[in-house]
Amino acid sequence: MPFALLFLTPYGTQRFWWTATGLRAPRSAHAVYWLVTHPVNNFWIKDVDMVGAGAAFFSFPSTKSGDWAQMRDIWEYSHLVRACLAMASPASMAVALTL
Repeated sequence: MPFALLFLTPYGTQRFWWTATGLRAPRSAHAVYWLVTHPVNNFWIKDVDMVGAGAAFFSFPSTKSGDWAQMRDIWEYSHLVRACLAMASPASMAVALTL
């Protein structure tokens, strides 16, 4: 449904680009989770024996690095980036609605 809003917004206007940003930000946050955060999560649970849905969820490839401090920093920064993207989405939609 949100893409209908983008489809109905005239292309090339400021409102179009703010709306596109508002729709792209959550997708980017999702990508950051799967490409950065989730592999680090897999690193933390590499020695845990899982079965069922948990095993399927954590079957995504993990990070090979073994430096605990570096992994912690990557994990924290990835959450910071995701939070910023999550805040950017409603902010850009609000800007689009006020133009």
